[in-house]
Amino acid sequence: MVVDNEFNIGDIVYLKTDSEQKPRIVTRFTVSQSAIVYELNHSTECTSHYNFEISNERDILVALNANPES
Repeated sequence: MVVDNEFNIGDIVYLKTDSEQKPRIVTRFTVSQSAIVYELNHSTECTSHYNFEISNERDILVALNANPES
């Protein structure tokens, strides 16, 4: 089996819809027949996401639009 994961364990990533654009670390990924699900950690928070929800780069426009006075 060949696994074509987009992100690796230890990568720092961002959720595209996170208005705070907090950095998260990839701590695990699970491979199924139809998808790869990534486990991301920030502080004590642990969440699971698909690759299309994740970016290698912080989106400053998302953060600025969520907090216009910043």
